[in-house]
Amino acid sequence: MEEYKISVIVPIYKVEKYLNKCIDSIINQTYKNLEIILVDDGSPDDCGKICDEYAKKDSRIKVIHKENGGLSSARNSGLDIATGNYIGFVDSDDWIDIDMYETMMKYAISQKADIIRCGIHIHENGKIFDEVNSDIDLNKDMDVKIKELIDGGILQGAAWNKLYKKFLFDDIRYDETIFRNEDSLASYYILKKAKKVIAIKECKYNYLIRQGSIIMSGLNLASFDMIRITKIFIDNEINNKITKSYCLKRFVFISLHLLTQLIRENKFIEKFNDIRSDIIKYKKEIYKCKIIKFRDKVKISLVIYTPFMYKFLVKRKR
Repeated sequence: MEEYKISVIVPIYKVEKYLNKCIDSIINQTYKNLEIILVDDGSPDDCGKICDEYAKKDSRIKVIHKENGGLSSARNSGLDIATGNYIGFVDSDDWIDIDMYETMMKYAISQKADIIRCGIHIHENGKIFDEVNSDIDLNKDMDVKIKELIDGGILQGAAWNKLYKKFLFDDIRYDETIFRNEDSLASYYILKKAKKVIAIKECKYNYLIRQGSIIMSGLNLASFDMIRITKIFIDNEINNKITKSYCLKRFVFISLHLLTQLIRENKFIEKFNDIRSDIIKYKKEIYKCKIIKFRDKVKISLVIYTPFMYKFLVKRKR
């Protein structure tokens, strides 16, 4: 089994406190045929030095030092030099169980899968919650795969708890102009190429939710990337009624969520009209979509026809 090399790419930025635990969990894997690519994305702390020290001790480690370009840029830098048969990603403030890659490789080989997703241990404020998959094998129905991705199902976009065959990235890279939910867009194109995708029950990835992380940040300009990504999904699935319906449902959910946030936080108010214009563009499809709830269609109507009333109602519910 270990004739197959896994390239593990770790984007690194301002995580000095967590980095040793992350790297240790990778170098101590029971699966030894690894290429460990540590990408110092212009981190202003001692992360770069820590990476270099590890590289002196372990010949499997390659270190890239680059100007800060964000998560997508760091991942792409790793992909550009990766030589493995498989690709894995680990966020630098997370860590993995000692047998994660051994377990996933067993499934990859026995099931001849292009993508394998494991469950995760979620660590937040000293508590641990397990997100366990149902065993699932998606090797035929592209509609189901896209639905699972768009609708936040078993194939949700995050890259870090998955193992990919390298060929999936031959002509795909992460969009470096997107800074929020960047995984989802790349995952969409990758799923289009993958013939067989499986999810396994075993929780092997440890995901840390911490103050200061992207997921904990409030409304910012990057938040609106989610709208942009979903619009790409809708436009790409224009001829597929099933997947387009789920794209529209996701678009409505994200649009209403962001509109509510910006009104309540009184931030980026100028974005209200941008989102409203997008909603108007898709309004006919939204009204026809059977899986969008009636109450959400009512909210959409308020945004389109009486935006002042929508703003008033949101403020009143504070």
